[in-house]
Amino acid sequence: MFDMYKVWRVVTLDTPAVAFSAFEGVVDQWHTKQASHPLPRWRDYEISDFAGWYGWVSLYRIDLQARDVFAELFGSNFAEAVGFDITGKSMRDPASGVYPSYAERTFSHLSEVITKPGFGVRFFSLAALGRDHVAGRIIDLPIAKNGDEATHVVSFMKPVDDESDTVIP
Repeated sequence: MFDMYKVWRVVTLDTPAVAFSAFEGVVDQWHTKQASHPLPRWRDYEISDFAGWYGWVSLYRIDLQARDVFAELFGSNFAEAVGFDITGKSMRDPASGVYPSYAERTFSHLSEVITKPGFGVRFFSLAALGRDHVAGRIIDLPIAKNGDEATHVVSFMKPVDDESDTVIP
């Protein structure tokens, strides 16, 4: 089984933003958007909030009943880096191009992010597929689509130059 992720972790929401290195700003922003709600709501974000991250942001809806992840948005730079674009697709849909084992592992990880809730952190490398130049870190932030219960995850990907750049809590 191929698993491009070398690290899958969920940490508490009170983990200091500074612990997330390159993601410190998006974690601080998440806390600002949270304000008086248990979780930030998608509608609290503006497109300008993602400046500097355009193409590296993905929005996933997690369907706990169906055990599926639906990519409402899959960043274009992220899609180019990993070699597939799942915008508007279920990860379980064979047409998505996602390995079934990866779809299941992603569901398990992102469902923990929304049910705990916590911040998800991942490190991936495509070296096993002969693409040594493709590696990155991802942070997964739980959000509520409309109410106060987490239903979605907004993810930010940061490419890294080599596999030694894995600074995540």
